[in-house]
Amino acid sequence: METYADLHKVQDRIAQYEKKYATQDFEKIMNQEEEDFEKYDDYIEWKACLNQLKDLRQKIKDIKSGNYQVS
Repeated sequence: METYADLHKVQDRIAQYEKKYATQDFEKIMNQEEEDFEKYDDYIEWKACLNQLKDLRQKIKDIKSGNYQVS
C-alpha cells in the first residue's frame, strides 16, 4: 500500500509540472528558451520524479509477480 501511495504522490507532482508548463515535453521547453533558474530547478525535479515513477512501477510489477524480498 505504501508503494501505491508513493506512486500517486509522484504522479501528482509530475502532473503539477505538466500543468504549470502546459506540456509533457519539458526537455523541449528547456532547449528552446533562455536560461531560467526556476525552470531549471523544476526540470531537475521533474526528471527525478520521472525516474522515481519508473522505479515505483517496476517495484509494483515485482510485488504483483511475487518477485520481492521481505526486509
